[in-house]
Amino acid sequence: MFAGTVKSIRTETKNAAQHLADLEMLRQNPKFHSVFFRRDGRDKEVDFIRVDGGGDENPSHVETQFHWTEWHLRHTKLATVVSTRYSGGSFLNEVEHLNGQLTRATTNLFIPSSLHGPNKDPSTGQVDEDMLKANMVTAKQVYIDRVNNTLYKGATISLFPSSQSLLKDGLQKRREFLLNYIKANARQKQKTRQDANAEEQNQLDYYDKVLTVMANHKLTPRPSSKIVRILSVRVEDTTPDRISPGMRVDHL
Repeated sequence: MFAGTVKSIRTETKNAAQHLADLEMLRQNPKFHSVFFRRDGRDKEVDFIRVDGGGDENPSHVETQFHWTEWHLRHTKLATVVSTRYSGGSFLNEVEHLNGQLTRATTNLFIPSSLHGPNKDPSTGQVDEDMLKANMVTAKQVYIDRVNNTLYKGATISLFPSSQSLLKDGLQKRREFLLNYIKANARQKQKTRQDANAEEQNQLDYYDKVLTVMANHKLTPRPSSKIVRILSVRVEDTTPDRISPGMRVDHL
Protein backbone atom coordinates (compact mmCIF):
# COMPACT_ATOMS: atom_id res chain seq x y z
CA MET A 1 0.00 0.00 0.00
CA PHE A 2 1.27 3.46 -0.88
CA ALA A 3 0.31 6.78 0.67
CA GLY A 4 1.59 10.32 0.89
CA THR A 5 0.74 13.56 2.66
CA VAL A 6 0.79 16.88 0.85
CA LYS A 7 2.11 19.97 2.63
CA SER A 8 2.11 23.63 1.69
CA ILE A 9 4.63 26.14 2.94
CA ARG A 10 2.04 28.34 4.68
CA THR A 11 -0.08 25.68 6.36
CA GLU A 12 2.45 23.13 7.64
CA THR A 13 6.00 23.01 8.89
CA LYS A 14 8.16 20.18 7.61
CA ASN A 15 9.71 18.78 10.77
CA ALA A 16 9.75 15.62 12.87
CA ALA A 17 6.67 16.68 14.85
CA GLN A 18 4.60 17.12 11.68
CA HIS A 19 5.75 13.76 10.36
CA LEU A 20 4.61 12.04 13.55
CA ALA A 21 1.20 13.73 13.35
CA ASP A 22 0.89 12.65 9.71
CA LEU A 23 1.77 9.06 10.59
CA GLU A 24 -0.84 9.02 13.36
CA MET A 25 -3.39 10.38 10.88
CA LEU A 26 -2.69 7.54 8.44
CA ARG A 27 -2.83 5.03 11.28
CA GLN A 28 -6.38 6.13 12.06
CA ASN A 29 -7.48 5.78 8.43
CA PRO A 30 -9.40 2.49 7.95
CA LYS A 31 -7.83 2.09 4.52
CA PHE A 32 -4.45 1.38 6.14
CA HIS A 33 -5.68 -0.74 9.02
CA SER A 34 -3.71 -3.78 7.84
CA VAL A 35 -0.49 -1.75 7.80
CA PHE A 36 -0.64 -0.81 11.47
CA PHE A 37 -2.85 -3.45 13.07
CA ARG A 38 -3.03 -7.21 13.34
CA ARG A 39 -6.13 -9.18 12.38
CA ASP A 40 -7.32 -9.20 15.99
CA GLY A 41 -7.29 -5.39 16.04
CA ARG A 42 -4.22 -5.00 18.21
CA ASP A 43 -1.23 -2.90 17.16
CA LYS A 44 1.53 -4.69 15.34
CA GLU A 45 4.32 -5.09 17.86
CA VAL A 46 7.36 -4.67 15.61
CA ASP A 47 7.93 -1.75 13.22
CA PHE A 48 10.70 -1.37 10.64
CA ILE A 49 10.85 2.17 9.28
CA ARG A 50 13.09 3.37 6.45
CA VAL A 51 13.55 7.14 6.43
CA ASP A 52 15.41 9.80 4.52
CA GLY A 53 18.68 11.19 5.87
CA GLY A 54 17.38 14.75 6.24
CA GLY A 55 17.39 16.57 9.55
CA ASP A 56 13.65 16.08 10.04
CA GLU A 57 13.89 12.28 9.69
CA ASN A 58 17.45 11.09 10.37
CA PRO A 59 17.49 8.57 13.25
CA SER A 60 20.72 10.02 14.63
CA HIS A 61 18.94 13.21 15.74
CA VAL A 62 17.64 13.37 19.29
CA GLU A 63 14.31 14.92 18.26
CA THR A 64 13.46 12.10 15.87
CA GLN A 65 14.58 9.53 18.45
CA PHE A 66 12.29 11.17 21.01
CA HIS A 67 9.30 11.02 18.66
CA TRP A 68 9.93 7.39 17.73
CA THR A 69 10.22 6.53 21.42
CA GLU A 70 6.82 8.15 21.96
CA TRP A 71 5.44 6.11 19.07
CA HIS A 72 6.94 2.98 20.62
CA LEU A 73 5.34 3.69 23.99
CA ARG A 74 2.00 4.97 22.77
CA HIS A 75 1.34 1.89 20.67
CA THR A 76 2.90 -0.69 23.01
CA LYS A 77 5.60 -1.88 20.63
CA LEU A 78 8.08 -4.64 21.33
CA ALA A 79 10.59 -3.24 18.84
CA THR A 80 10.85 -0.11 16.73
CA VAL A 81 13.69 -0.03 14.20
CA VAL A 82 14.39 3.15 12.22
CA SER A 83 17.11 3.29 9.59
CA THR A 84 18.42 5.41 6.75
CA ARG A 85 20.84 4.65 3.93
CA TYR A 86 24.38 5.83 3.35
CA SER A 87 24.98 9.43 2.25
CA GLY A 88 23.81 9.77 -1.34
CA GLY A 89 21.88 6.50 -1.21
CA SER A 90 18.40 7.92 -0.76
CA PHE A 91 17.65 7.30 -4.44
CA LEU A 92 17.33 3.63 -3.47
CA ASN A 93 14.49 4.34 -1.04
CA GLU A 94 11.04 3.19 -2.08
CA VAL A 95 9.59 6.61 -1.33
CA GLU A 96 11.94 8.26 -3.84
CA HIS A 97 10.70 5.90 -6.54
CA LEU A 98 7.15 6.75 -5.51
CA ASN A 99 7.90 10.48 -5.72
CA GLY A 100 9.30 9.96 -9.20
CA GLN A 101 6.03 8.43 -10.32
CA LEU A 102 4.10 11.34 -8.80
CA THR A 103 6.35 13.74 -10.71
CA ARG A 104 5.45 12.00 -13.95
CA ALA A 105 1.77 12.29 -13.01
CA THR A 106 2.09 16.08 -12.72
CA THR A 107 3.38 16.50 -16.27
CA ASN A 108 1.75 19.60 -17.81
CA LEU A 109 -0.04 20.35 -14.53
CA PHE A 110 0.04 24.02 -13.58
CA ILE A 111 -1.66 25.23 -10.40
CA PRO A 112 -1.82 29.03 -9.97
CA SER A 113 -0.87 30.37 -6.55
CA SER A 114 -3.65 32.97 -6.66
CA LEU A 115 -6.79 30.84 -7.07
CA HIS A 116 -8.76 33.04 -4.64
CA GLY A 117 -7.12 36.31 -5.62
CA PRO A 118 -3.79 38.13 -5.42
CA ASN A 119 -1.53 37.33 -2.46
CA LYS A 120 -0.52 40.96 -2.04
CA ASP A 121 -2.78 43.50 -0.37
CA PRO A 122 -3.12 46.33 -2.94
CA SER A 123 -3.72 48.93 -0.23
CA THR A 124 -0.53 48.19 1.72
CA GLY A 125 1.68 46.42 -0.80
CA GLN A 126 2.32 43.74 1.83
CA VAL A 127 1.64 40.02 1.61
CA ASP A 128 -1.90 39.18 2.69
CA GLU A 129 -1.19 36.17 4.90
CA ASP A 130 -4.82 35.06 5.10
CA MET A 131 -5.25 35.14 1.33
CA LEU A 132 -1.91 33.40 0.79
CA LYS A 133 -2.89 30.64 3.20
CA ALA A 134 -6.28 30.20 1.51
CA ASN A 135 -4.58 30.01 -1.88
CA MET A 136 -2.10 27.40 -0.67
CA VAL A 137 -4.82 25.24 0.93
CA THR A 138 -6.82 25.25 -2.29
CA ALA A 139 -3.75 24.64 -4.47
CA LYS A 140 -2.90 21.66 -2.28
CA GLN A 141 -6.37 20.22 -2.74
CA VAL A 142 -6.23 20.77 -6.51
CA TYR A 143 -2.93 18.89 -6.59
CA ILE A 144 -4.46 15.99 -4.67
CA ASP A 145 -7.54 15.93 -6.92
CA ARG A 146 -5.36 15.71 -10.03
CA VAL A 147 -2.65 13.33 -8.83
CA ASN A 148 -4.40 11.08 -6.29
CA ASN A 149 -4.60 7.38 -7.19
CA THR A 150 -1.59 7.54 -9.49
CA LEU A 151 -0.63 4.01 -10.53
CA TYR A 152 2.53 2.56 -9.00
CA LYS A 153 3.72 -1.06 -9.04
CA GLY A 154 0.28 -2.48 -9.69
CA ALA A 155 -1.36 -0.39 -6.95
CA THR A 156 -2.34 3.26 -6.48
CA ILE A 157 -0.87 6.09 -4.41
CA SER A 158 -3.34 7.61 -1.97
CA LEU A 159 -2.71 11.27 -1.16
CA PHE A 160 -4.02 13.23 1.80
CA PRO A 161 -3.66 16.78 3.12
CA SER A 162 -1.10 16.87 5.90
CA SER A 163 -2.52 16.50 9.39
CA GLN A 164 -4.27 19.50 10.94
CA SER A 165 -5.27 17.58 14.07
CA LEU A 166 -5.15 18.63 17.70
CA LEU A 167 -2.21 16.24 18.02
CA LYS A 168 -0.31 18.18 15.36
CA ASP A 169 -1.11 21.48 17.08
CA GLY A 170 0.09 20.12 20.42
CA LEU A 171 3.30 18.70 18.97
CA GLN A 172 4.16 21.97 17.23
CA LYS A 173 3.22 24.07 20.24
CA ARG A 174 5.53 22.16 22.57
CA ARG A 175 8.38 21.77 20.04
CA GLU A 176 10.61 24.71 21.01
CA PHE A 177 10.31 23.94 24.73
CA LEU A 178 10.96 20.25 24.06
CA LEU A 179 14.03 20.85 21.90
CA ASN A 180 15.56 23.28 24.37
CA TYR A 181 15.23 20.66 27.10
CA ILE A 182 16.26 17.44 25.37
CA LYS A 183 19.33 19.10 23.82
CA ALA A 184 20.42 20.75 27.07
CA ASN A 185 23.17 19.57 29.39
CA ALA A 186 22.49 18.64 33.03
CA ARG A 187 23.06 22.15 34.38
CA GLN A 188 20.82 23.71 31.74
CA LYS A 189 18.07 21.19 32.46
CA GLN A 190 18.28 21.99 36.17
CA LYS A 191 17.95 25.70 35.38
CA THR A 192 14.93 25.00 33.14
CA ARG A 193 13.25 23.14 36.00
CA GLN A 194 13.93 25.96 38.43
CA ASP A 195 12.29 28.48 36.10
CA ALA A 196 9.36 26.27 35.06
CA ASN A 197 5.79 26.79 36.23
CA ALA A 198 3.60 23.92 37.46
CA GLU A 199 2.32 22.97 34.00
CA GLU A 200 5.83 23.03 32.58
CA GLN A 201 7.07 20.88 35.46
CA ASN A 202 4.54 18.21 34.45
CA GLN A 203 5.78 18.39 30.89
CA LEU A 204 9.39 18.08 32.01
CA ASP A 205 8.53 15.05 34.17
CA TYR A 206 7.02 13.41 31.10
CA TYR A 207 10.02 14.32 28.90
CA ASP A 208 12.33 12.75 31.48
CA LYS A 209 10.30 9.52 31.42
CA VAL A 210 10.64 9.28 27.65
CA LEU A 211 14.32 10.18 27.79
CA THR A 212 14.84 7.45 30.40
CA VAL A 213 13.29 4.91 28.06
CA MET A 214 15.57 6.19 25.29
CA ALA A 215 18.61 5.80 27.52
CA ASN A 216 17.73 2.33 28.81
CA HIS A 217 16.19 0.73 25.74
CA LYS A 218 17.74 2.37 22.69
CA LEU A 219 20.32 0.35 20.81
CA THR A 220 22.52 2.14 18.27
CA PRO A 221 24.45 -0.45 16.27
CA ARG A 222 27.14 0.82 13.94
CA PRO A 223 26.84 3.00 12.02
CA SER A 224 24.94 4.81 14.79
CA SER A 225 24.07 7.69 12.43
CA LYS A 226 22.11 5.34 10.18
CA ILE A 227 20.02 3.14 12.46
CA VAL A 228 18.39 3.21 15.89
CA ARG A 229 16.48 0.41 17.61
CA ILE A 230 14.13 0.75 20.58
CA LEU A 231 13.35 -2.51 22.37
CA SER A 232 10.89 -3.05 25.22
CA VAL A 233 13.42 -5.40 26.82
CA ARG A 234 17.08 -5.02 25.97
CA VAL A 235 19.10 -8.13 25.26
CA GLU A 236 21.78 -7.18 27.75
CA ASP A 237 19.34 -6.05 30.46
CA THR A 238 16.15 -8.03 30.95
CA THR A 239 15.08 -6.28 34.15
CA PRO A 240 11.30 -6.02 33.64
CA ASP A 241 10.80 -2.74 35.50
CA ARG A 242 12.99 -0.72 33.14
CA ILE A 243 10.07 0.11 30.84
CA SER A 244 6.30 0.33 30.93
CA PRO A 245 5.16 -0.86 27.48
CA GLY A 246 1.68 0.64 27.88
CA MET A 247 2.90 4.06 29.04
CA ARG A 248 0.53 6.70 27.76
CA VAL A 249 1.62 9.81 25.90
CA ASP A 250 -0.66 12.58 27.12
CA HIS A 251 1.57 15.64 27.47
CA LEU A 252 1.49 17.16 24.01
